[in-house]
Amino acid sequence: MEMTAVDSSQLESIGFDPETSKCHIRFKSKKGTGSLYEYDNVTQEEVDAIINAESLGRVFAATLKFGKNYRKLE
Repeated sequence: MEMTAVDSSQLESIGFDPETSKCHIRFKSKKGTGSLYEYDNVTQEEVDAIINAESLGRVFAATLKFGKNYRKLE
């Protein structure tokens, strides 16, 4: 999945596959590469809302973190 770098204090990059409705979020880490999580049943609108938000972390928490099934990939 292609990942897009974002300007956020918490998130490093976001990837989205509309065919599977899966979203990947890589978090920032002070110790190198951050953790990568996969979220299920995500819409393009939710991804766009995160990417275009003034506070990406706040919108991520409101839309994906507490409302979607997820798993840690790395």
